[in-house]
Amino acid sequence: MRLCLAALCAPAATSQAQVLAEAGAPQPEEQVEVVRLQLSPAREPRPALKYRFLVPPVDQIHANAAMYVYKSMIFEAPDYIRELGEDDLSGDIDAWLQMPLAEMPRNEIRARVHWLSARSQWESLGEAARCDFCDWGDPIREHGANTVLSQAQKMRSMAIGIALKARLELAGGDYDAAHETLRTGYALTRNLDHGSCLVQCLIGMAIEGSLDEQTRAFICAPGSPNLYWALTDLAVRPVDLRGALSYETKIWEFTIHELEGLEHGPLTGQQADSLAYNIWTGAGMMRAGNRKPAEPPGGIAQWATKLLPEAKAYLLDHGYAADQLEQFPPLQVVLIFRWKQYAQLRDDFFKWELLPDWQARESIKAHQEELEKQLKEHVGEPFSEALPAIRPSFYVRLKRQRQIELLRTIEALRMHAAEHGRFPDKLDDATSVPIPRDPYTDKPFEYSGGGGVARLSTPHGETWTPHAGAVQYELELRRSAESKATDK
Repeated sequence: MRLCLAALCAPAATSQAQVLAEAGAPQPEEQVEVVRLQLSPAREPRPALKYRFLVPPVDQIHANAAMYVYKSMIFEAPDYIRELGEDDLSGDIDAWLQMPLAEMPRNEIRARVHWLSARSQWESLGEAARCDFCDWGDPIREHGANTVLSQAQKMRSMAIGIALKARLELAGGDYDAAHETLRTGYALTRNLDHGSCLVQCLIGMAIEGSLDEQTRAFICAPGSPNLYWALTDLAVRPVDLRGALSYETKIWEFTIHELEGLEHGPLTGQQADSLAYNIWTGAGMMRAGNRKPAEPPGGIAQWATKLLPEAKAYLLDHGYAADQLEQFPPLQVVLIFRWKQYAQLRDDFFKWELLPDWQARESIKAHQEELEKQLKEHVGEPFSEALPAIRPSFYVRLKRQRQIELLRTIEALRMHAAEHGRFPDKLDDATSVPIPRDPYTDKPFEYSGGGGVARLSTPHGETWTPHAGAVQYELELRRSAESKATDK
């Protein structure tokens, strides 16, 4: 658990594992989700790029998105943001976000959720969506795992408000306004991936999941425009973990700056004791999933004494001379040993995320299992406590991409139905726009049906964790007024 994550305000998730679960990490007991949708045919918009979920570069302004988000949070509607998370309102908001559009008590919602009517903060968030870069100003290099990310919790509350606003606009049939609101939300998720902490990216993906639910409601709304190209914006610019993971590789150096001099010369016994205490304290706060206790059984001194022979043998094999080691206090020798182990393990942990997705899928699975085995054997301990959950994080990112590609496919089917009056008999028959593949398996989505009903699902026999975001859509084509009249 990162200190910066622990600084998030309640009722936020308080561990990386909880944030992963909220973002949609596959769970072993997860089953295939069955979703029934009634759809209207919808042609490609004219002009085709009328709807965009991410502002194209030509329409962006040269400004820092974080400045506008902070302006909205701190100066324009801070009390209203806090109100969104209060118990007496949050439960009702959850219910409103799930109920059918036609049943939403729109007047009551506007009267109770004051954040929705705070005009200036919406203008600031709209400007943030148009910015060409984002720098949150987090002092990660100075404070490392102690960096406070208090803005992240407020962004989660803001995202709830954004989703509710979009759903209200859908319920009122104002599709253009709903599109603008969702675009503001999706821009927020992409700006979060410019953060210096993996948790920020995970929160961004969790927010994206809540927005995807409203986009699905948008697609199902009677007479709604086709969002194929708007969703393509999200497909080609997914939340990217690589920037945050780059900072994660140096989290120890940023947290305990004395580590940079660990091998430069001998420490005094007192200096070594102080450094070891700080390292174990930091490890206890950063460990992932409460994997091991914060301090070794019997204390740090006993731990070092037990490891000293192994540490000396290792360092002699890695370039140290025997007389050089004699100059270091025993605790420093052991810390150098474990630091070198950690450096090798760290790079082996992170290197696979650099690959393109199509190469990383199986590589991460095959190699992370071996690395996780080394963690259980205490290799690089206590430094290895800081290694983040890369494999589940990669799953979450692909799962989010999978949901977007499924929605794009549904929009391609709506486009085909608008041109031909029916769903295609085969997915390959839908030729108006390219049909996406499943990013999780790199296989085509499974499809059956035709006419007025169809079934679209994720491929069977998936690798990795079973049912990782597996979904089956049961699609029904909404009949037009003309077809109903013909029936009579």
